[in-house]
Amino acid sequence: MLKLICFLLFPVFAFALPSEYKSPADELITVQKISVLPVADNLDGIYSRPVEEVLNEEIDKNHHWQLIPINAVGPIYSPEELEYDPMQVKKIAGSTNTDALIATKVTKGPSGISINMSMFLKQDGKLLFQEKRSKISAFEVRTIERIASEMLNLLLQRMPYSGLILSRQGPRVTLNLGTEDGIKINQVVNIAQVIELERHPKFHFLVGTKKQTLGKVKLLKVDKSLSFGAIITEIEETAIQPGAKVIGFKPVQYSEAESGLLGKQNTKGLHTRPDHKMSFGEKAIAWLPKRTPTFGRVGLHIGGSTFTGKLSQSTPLEADSSLYPVLAFDGEIWVTPKWSVHAKVKQGILSADNPSSSGPNDLSMSLSSYDFSLGYNFRLSQEVWGPQVILKVGSTNYKLYVDDVPNGLTTLSYSGIKIGLSGSAPVTPDQQWSVGADFYWVINPQLTETPGTSGNSADNSVSLFGINVGKKLGVNLQAIGKFNLEMYSTNFSGTGTRSTPATSASQRHASVTAGLNYFF
Repeated sequence: MLKLICFLLFPVFAFALPSEYKSPADELITVQKISVLPVADNLDGIYSRPVEEVLNEEIDKNHHWQLIPINAVGPIYSPEELEYDPMQVKKIAGSTNTDALIATKVTKGPSGISINMSMFLKQDGKLLFQEKRSKISAFEVRTIERIASEMLNLLLQRMPYSGLILSRQGPRVTLNLGTEDGIKINQVVNIAQVIELERHPKFHFLVGTKKQTLGKVKLLKVDKSLSFGAIITEIEETAIQPGAKVIGFKPVQYSEAESGLLGKQNTKGLHTRPDHKMSFGEKAIAWLPKRTPTFGRVGLHIGGSTFTGKLSQSTPLEADSSLYPVLAFDGEIWVTPKWSVHAKVKQGILSADNPSSSGPNDLSMSLSSYDFSLGYNFRLSQEVWGPQVILKVGSTNYKLYVDDVPNGLTTLSYSGIKIGLSGSAPVTPDQQWSVGADFYWVINPQLTETPGTSGNSADNSVSLFGINVGKKLGVNLQAIGKFNLEMYSTNFSGTGTRSTPATSASQRHASVTAGLNYFF
């Protein structure tokens, strides 16, 4: 009998139960509680702590969001690191009662300050939204705080809804929108649910949504941060429930160019992105994020050089090498947009006919050169690849070791303070090709001569000159060819410790090298 009653009443209850309009996508995108992760920077916290405080304050005072403090123990993660590691996002969030995490990194580089701010969902650990700023020329903390605050507001405004339904009693509902949001009494707003998220196929940030309209609400009372209204239409009884999304209360306006009134089409969209070929088309390619160089450069150069050496004495001694291999490493660190540190190491091995009457027929020689300098940059644009001139001051040390042969050529070492200019400029509009040059001279260079000395005192001069041609291979890589000319000369006076005194000595190297520069 009981089974018969339940069977007869089931259709009644079945039709009376409300349909639940709640999709997995809608639940995933519902963000009410936000946590701010420790901000990363490359300046030992000069910007990170003030920016972190500003972000916390902005979220705490915004009535749409609830700030959830998070105790992140361990390393500070940058947004770039978390983009590729959703599991790490989930691990950081842990048991924290939050819906989303905001990660921020402030970087000071040669083109100014850059800021990367990203929001990650706790539920799936994936990137949701991202805001970036670069080439910020102002370095004041207050300015960076203001820009970070603006970026946070833009980040939060990209949510695919303006507000939420907080509660419902019969046809009456409460919304988390008020006069601060531009809501007005008697205004009619649309209520919807998100049914599908359109995310980037590789990095998963949100690029669009599909929504289902549930109904309309007319606002009867509006306070500062809350409003109260009545449902005037809905697609089905009780379709509008707490958590439903308020959309479209602020109409989107387009310029005449965007709307086509001026004969121009709006070209905004995914097809204009650098990654638009990633998953589509006949020759789809994988796209990786472009990490703009911000810290410096390292280079490796290999090539050949010629050598001519001469020691003027009663019987002049002269040796030359038509070609010998050279290997050079150089690099620079961009301490600030203006100041940089530079270093270079050059090595070479060569042999030449012995010009003296004693010893072996061939002389073995080895070249070693070390340079360290401080640079002041005159950048004519904010781009790393743009035209620039660098004033450099530093130390240099050059040594050409020669086999110890009685009354033969001597080993000469020059050292001193080097000063000069280097510069480069693109020669094509796309900045793919560039040319550059550098010129240095050494102030009051000091000479060390072994074995023995050719004169009692020495008047030395050192001149260094070079030109180069570069080809950009990528955002971080450049192929470069160089021609360098190095000249070292000395005039001796008096009598030295050698049995045969000399009046002058000179060495000349002309090298051509090819290599790669990696910018990081």
